[in-house]
Amino acid sequence: MEKINLFLMDMSEDGTTTGVTRYMETLLRGLSACPDIEVCWIRLVHSRSKLIHRLERVGTHLEYMIPLPLSMEPVLNESYWNNKYNSVVFYIIKHLFEEKSNVILHTHTLNLIDLALYIRSKVDCKIITHLHCIPWKGLYNRNPEHFNRLYKLAYVHPSSETDLELVLSDWEHRSYTLADRLICVTQCGADFVRKGVAGALPPT
Repeated sequence: MEKINLFLMDMSEDGTTTGVTRYMETLLRGLSACPDIEVCWIRLVHSRSKLIHRLERVGTHLEYMIPLPLSMEPVLNESYWNNKYNSVVFYIIKHLFEEKSNVILHTHTLNLIDLALYIRSKVDCKIITHLHCIPWKGLYNRNPEHFNRLYKLAYVHPSSETDLELVLSDWEHRSYTLADRLICVTQCGADFVRKGVAGALPPT
């Protein structure tokens, strides 16, 4: 069997441990037993102290730590700056894709879809979107009023006419509709994706 070149991609805050981080550690332990899968973890990290990108081998996989801009909002929400940042990241990592086939980009943060799409425009590869948590449920902590309204749409008065309101951003919608495959950690995540983008999905 020809080797698979798997690139895990996530975005995190330096020094924090999240459910995604724990999942990645577990996934990497499992993948270490698969000699036919070459793994590189591309870690986009928001940090005030780690300002230079760094590639190192950790056990059986490579890790490439790349700093995120200190001001993230324009990068995520303004297409001009998003494209500029993605082009810089690709310039840094493009050597990793040279002379490789069977390339898979496995994104673990939804707002990395545009970087994955940028890479796919340059490299023959497939994209997997991994949904770890339902994004609108994060509103519970910062916007309870909006959360309660969406909760009613999702669970109290569900309607196909309002399903797309559960998708909070354009990049979230692109994550579901432009990836080659979707993976959900939970059944409720899978149900949300089926509802929230109403039939505009790639095969699962």
